Amino acid sequence: MPADKRSLPISPARLVFLSALVILVALVVWVAVRAVGPSSAAGRPIVVLPSVPSWSESYTDTPSATPSVSPSVGRSPSARPVTSSPSPRRSSAPSASPSPRRSPTPATRFTAALTVTASWDGGYIAMVRVVNSGPKPASWSVAVTHAGLAGLVLGGTWNAQGHQSGSSFLFAGGPLGPGQSVAFGYQAGKQGPGPARPSGCSVDGGGCHVN
Repeated sequence: MPADKRSLPISPARLVFLSALVILVALVVWVAVRAVGPSSAAGRPIVVLPSVPSWSESYTDTPSATPSVSPSVGRSPSARPVTSSPSPRRSSAPSASPSPRRSPTPATRFTAALTVTASWDGGYIAMVRVVNSGPKPASWSVAVTHAGLAGLVLGGTWNAQGHQSGSSFLFAGGPLGPGQSVAFGYQAGKQGPGPARPSGCSVDGGGCHVN
């Protein structure tokens, strides 16, 4: 039966063959280890020798360079106060601005006075005196207004240029020097009964009153 064949003992020839095979494998492994061993052992001293003493000496030189850098950093804030230079430049700009603003105010300043020399139901005659109270020569203009007058007409004008705009008369003249004055006159007519008289007047840069 097959069960009896499996339980048979191993013959001596097989034991010798197996032991020889094991010894042969062991010899092959031992030879392989001997062949690989010297190559790996030969590479190890090459890695260990050069680096360790050389890096320790070179690293000791680096801290000597670090304190030399610190005084240069300490000097840098001394250069920063130089940045305060733009502050006086900004302060000078506003000082120049108010000077041109004040100059044009007294450039043209006149005063005028209107006097009615004659008046009747159909019109009136007036004289106007203009004075330049400014610091430099300038041309002048005077406006005369009327309230409640119908059919008003500007008749003649002397020593000035005049024209009518509605119920107002506008007069103008050449430049007057500082402190100089000029007098001009005009005649006005109207339609309908009642006195004819101006209600007010104005002049460039100043006041005007009716006498």
